[in-house]
Amino acid sequence: MPPMIEFPLDLPEVRVLKTELKRREIVITVESTRPYAICSRCGQKTFEFHSHDDPIRVRHLPILEQRVFIELRPKRFRCPTCEDHPTTTQQCDWYEPRSPHTKAFDQSLLRQLINSTVSVWRANRK
Repeated sequence: MPPMIEFPLDLPEVRVLKTELKRREIVITVESTRPYAICSRCGQKTFEFHSHDDPIRVRHLPILEQRVFIELRPKRFRCPTCEDHPTTTQQCDWYEPRSPHTKAFDQSLLRQLINSTVSVWRANRK
């Protein structure tokens, strides 16, 4: 077995479940440790776990020039306060809903564009 090293993911409130090294990419499966969601209707915290949503995969910062993807099945919570007890998908602070990237990856891309043009940046990424 090759020597192993650890890297901090800097993703708050997650637990790493599995790490896979595939051809030129690392896939890290995580789960949220946050015990609640904010109801999208009434804005109250709800702690009543209902189920998991469909898996999502977001791009994260590279590690040793390998592309890194974070896989997560967001938790869904039922609101006991609202009349029809709707479910709400938990939102984590480290990515925007429906974004293909983590916030850290987006910030990294923006830093690479400082003092550059998009055409120069694209040429350097190939």
